[in-house]
Amino acid sequence: MTATPSASVPVSGSGNGTATSAPMSSFANGIPRKSTRLILMVGDSITQYAVSPGKQGFQALLANDYSRLADVINRGMSGWTSSNWIAHLDQLLAEWSPKPPSLVTIFLGTNDAALPHTSKHVPIETYAANLRTMVQRFNTSFGGTKFILLTPPVVGINPSINEMYLNNATKPYAMRCKQVGSDLNVPVIDLWTPLQGVPDIHEDGLHLSATGNAYVHKQLVATIEASYPELAPAKLRPDY
Repeated sequence: MTATPSASVPVSGSGNGTATSAPMSSFANGIPRKSTRLILMVGDSITQYAVSPGKQGFQALLANDYSRLADVINRGMSGWTSSNWIAHLDQLLAEWSPKPPSLVTIFLGTNDAALPHTSKHVPIETYAANLRTMVQRFNTSFGGTKFILLTPPVVGINPSINEMYLNNATKPYAMRCKQVGSDLNVPVIDLWTPLQGVPDIHEDGLHLSATGNAYVHKQLVATIEASYPELAPAKLRPDY
């Protein structure tokens, strides 16, 4: 095989007055093209904080998995419920219409399940309807987008947290999320049932610790590989 010369650009400083060349990036014109794949992670503060490398945030870990393969975008909004997201859904759809996501993860329900006397509480049937609407609207707008639902996770014991959130109050929302996923034929990651009694999942009884984030990341990777193998990192070629 005959080797072909690499692209080069002129640079100064040859010492003899003659321009020399330096190897150029393999990118066309030295500029990488934009990634054609996007993973959009929608949620509340649990997703928002998942960007933290220091806490081994599950979004940060997933972004590392997809380096040069897909853009992993965090759209976690602290304090938001599914109803907050419905109110802003048109804005989200418009934002991503130029580049429809390949995969959307929806991780909501913790704030919806806040105790009824609190301002965050969303009735369970409204929560279920909101999840359906989000999936259906994304599907209508961007046909071909894949989805993963994540249930609200187990709630730990912390007096300040338990004024608003209780584990038993969260259970029905986790179960309802699973039912919505089954009805829509969308995979669901159950973060309530298997984490009962598991230590060190939280940093405060509600938000995930590094251990909890690592668990969510592991489940996300496994679910993608099982349900959408064509989107698994090992099956993708670098976009640039």
